[in-house]
Amino acid sequence: MRGRLSGSGREALLSVTLLALPGLLVLLLLSLSARRIPVNSLRLISEEGVTIYFNTATVRNVDVLFSGEQPGWQERIRVADYLMQPVLVRLGIQSGVLRSGMSRLGAFFLDGVLMPVQIRDLALLLGEGSTATHTAGNAPALTLERTGFRGEIRSTISDAMQQSIAAIVRSELAVLREQGAYQTSVVVLERQNDYLQLRAMVDTGAAHGLNGALLVRQAGSVLKPFIYAMAFDRFAVRPGDAVDDTPLRILDGSEAYEPRNHDNEFAGRITVREALAASRNIPAVRMLQLVGVREYGDFLRNVGLDHIEHPERYGLSMALGTGGASVLETAMLFSIPAAGGELLPLYMGTDDGPIFLTAAGRPVRDRPPVQRFFSRETSLLITHVLSDREARRISFGRRNYLDFPFDVAAKTGTSQSFRDSWTAGYTDRYIVAVWVGNYSGASMNAVSGLRGAARIFHQIVRMLAGQGHPTFRYPSDWRTASICRHPDEGDDCSRIEELLLPGDRHVDETVRRILLDRSNGLLLSPMAGQIFYLDPHRSEGQSIPFEVNASARLTLLRDGAVVPGFDGRKVEAGRMLVNLKRGRYEIRLIDESGRFARRRFEVR
Repeated sequence: MRGRLSGSGREALLSVTLLALPGLLVLLLLSLSARRIPVNSLRLISEEGVTIYFNTATVRNVDVLFSGEQPGWQERIRVADYLMQPVLVRLGIQSGVLRSGMSRLGAFFLDGVLMPVQIRDLALLLGEGSTATHTAGNAPALTLERTGFRGEIRSTISDAMQQSIAAIVRSELAVLREQGAYQTSVVVLERQNDYLQLRAMVDTGAAHGLNGALLVRQAGSVLKPFIYAMAFDRFAVRPGDAVDDTPLRILDGSEAYEPRNHDNEFAGRITVREALAASRNIPAVRMLQLVGVREYGDFLRNVGLDHIEHPERYGLSMALGTGGASVLETAMLFSIPAAGGELLPLYMGTDDGPIFLTAAGRPVRDRPPVQRFFSRETSLLITHVLSDREARRISFGRRNYLDFPFDVAAKTGTSQSFRDSWTAGYTDRYIVAVWVGNYSGASMNAVSGLRGAARIFHQIVRMLAGQGHPTFRYPSDWRTASICRHPDEGDDCSRIEELLLPGDRHVDETVRRILLDRSNGLLLSPMAGQIFYLDPHRSEGQSIPFEVNASARLTLLRDGAVVPGFDGRKVEAGRMLVNLKRGRYEIRLIDESGRFARRRFEVR
């Protein structure tokens, strides 16, 4: 015989049911509203018929993956309110206690719909203040982006290539983990006549629902070739021209920017070819001084690096990669010289029509136009330099991972504190970009671009080449000739073999003044145009730092008159402090070898 609930039991059950109904309603609303979450995972079918999921970096704030922190109560409320907002507005629940209560109830049930990392990521995307109520007819404070693509996309990706690259990545990461490197991303593009194909995108972030190939990281030196390409194109700089790898200080307001090479040494006066191939930092900064920070930033944005909105904030440090790039963006950049100076549209597959991929990783239906950024001549010069094994020896030694028995143009990059290891390059058919590091931003143990990403790059390029022998072809009217490494040395100069192009002329003197340090590093301080401010509470002269790197004769003028005691005064290499009064000064320095430096500065 079945028992019956007493009156009090029925009342208790009714109470529980009434209390649970709002929670069940909220959970239903959250589940139905989950479609607002920008998952953006496309289902691709490889050319072999294998299903591959393409994620468009659903977790934008990567640090939340590794912070170990659970989403806070306010973060949960913010996300729940965003998800339920359209339904609540239609129901007339736009503000007040009821709206607030529903949002808080939704926050309680949010774990049933989203993972903690998704909650934190969405909360950061929505930002502070977006939990404010919305009036009827108003859009939410933030509309998160969705792809707009549904169903299967018959892609250009090769599953066989993906699997081969994944095997290489697993093998190399097993070694690199001992140096603190745990993640990697690889993109492979194949060049056709008038477009590119996406052939592989392998990433260790897939387990987190993350496409690391679309994440912007510090680029180190990997983007230097494009600064040089702009100098080749716009100022007729050539690989055989001279550039100084000497101490450099650049005054920026009240601060001085003093770049250093990765080995903390200076190579002196070298050729442009040696500077780029060996990845010397100071010549790259000089080249960016020539090209212009704003112009370089505009170039990167035009290619598709939308995150670089204000290049002037980075200044000349952009020469060393501070603007950042993703692996896909890097591959697209290197596709430009590979395609003779043009940025070709990247075709990724088709559903009801062709689908293309932007540099930022956004699928689009409209075919992007072909854009020319460099002349074919400039692109071939960059290719010639980046494939020159001998020119790399200054920095990379006799044997390294960029040595191949066939033609490969390649460039490495290492960000500050070894957080990012890069290698990117191309053959006559494929473009490959590789990043190694940690999504958390943690530093690796001295894993440079050459020691990390280049290991993986080397094996991938060899796999792609197979039994073939990729070869770059150059115009028949290009020739090599013996030229002076340093033309100023006269007939007894040391000579090198360098390319000569039809119609080449000597670089403009204005360009030489930027690329060459006339003092060749003789005078390190003060900087040209530098202003020193004296303490107004002290009436006597105050110390101003002078620094020279060799024994020399120093003459100092104040307001056009020689300062007593500084008419050809002999000084030794090093730093000294000189008491000076207010005025406009000119310092002249000449050493025993005839090197001469002249600077003007002011004391106020």
